[in-house]
Amino acid sequence: MKPVERESFTKGFALYFLSMSLSAGALFFMDYNRALESLKRRVESQMKICSYNLQCKDFQISFVPLKADALNLLEKDENGSLYSDFSIPQSKNFALRIKMPIERYTLQRSAIQKEYLLRFALTELLVALLSALFAWYALRPLRDALRLTEEFVKDILHDFNTPLSTIRLNTAILKRKVPDAVEVGRIEKAVQTILDLQNNLKEYLEKTARQANRLDLADLVSSRIEVMRGNFPDIKCHVDVPPTILHADAKALTRILDNLLSNAFRYNKPGGEVRLFFDPQSAILTIEDSGRGIQRPHKVFERFYKESSSGNGLGMHIVKKLCDALEIPITLESEPARGTTVRLDLGRLVIRGGRR
Repeated sequence: MKPVERESFTKGFALYFLSMSLSAGALFFMDYNRALESLKRRVESQMKICSYNLQCKDFQISFVPLKADALNLLEKDENGSLYSDFSIPQSKNFALRIKMPIERYTLQRSAIQKEYLLRFALTELLVALLSALFAWYALRPLRDALRLTEEFVKDILHDFNTPLSTIRLNTAILKRKVPDAVEVGRIEKAVQTILDLQNNLKEYLEKTARQANRLDLADLVSSRIEVMRGNFPDIKCHVDVPPTILHADAKALTRILDNLLSNAFRYNKPGGEVRLFFDPQSAILTIEDSGRGIQRPHKVFERFYKESSSGNGLGMHIVKKLCDALEIPITLESEPARGTTVRLDLGRLVIRGGRR
């Protein structure tokens, strides 16, 4: 189940379950109170019968001073025991008090509580089952729509390959014929943008298993920087990454670096700088740029969030998703017109002394 499907299922289940549980809880609460009132009426009725025949095995009998306004009323004493006073024929000074000990009343009330708790638990179990069925049934149209959309996008991405290959081949031919043509460089950048979009969409749609292997961070960074330098020759780049052996998924780490470097170069100012340096002690890789910065850096990892007309808003979301998959803590700091700093904590991936 995909994250969006899981989120939809969870919200549908929670909404239905909570609404039904609140309704059932209110009904059970009212019914429970009625059961307690019924218990009191039953006790009161038994006390009246006891006052006539004095066969009161469940009650205690005593005599108290007569209070005419308190006769035949079910009340509680300071200990919580239920009692009721009844008049005695031919007696004007005393009344007959019949009392149910608190222990016996508590026992009967506890039996009612246990019964209602059991019934409520069984009802909640049934509500949970119905909620799951309801949420699953409501999720089916969304799952079908997502499946059709993904199949359509995958078909389009596959069809991109033929025209892109043609464009790149002809661009290479034009570059050899007209090496100084600015238009050819623009075409190459546009093609690279389409390729980045294609790779991001593939990574977003496909759930491929990660395969970790040994790789040199310095070599990986160097290879990705060369690609960016070819597309952005006016941006200066300073790299200080010593040879460092990592145990990581090369494809996923390459996708992370490509997205971060692409943003650092693409959204930089003319003649700007990009700096990469790695601290062997903290195992933190830092990527800094002198670009336009980000207005709301706290939203940068959200799906489809972007602050310009270019891009698709998936790049940084995919970076965060891949970092989570590789267990790489990532932080981002940015200030408009001052640039952006991204830090990757690679401590978990670094092989030190032959061991991770």
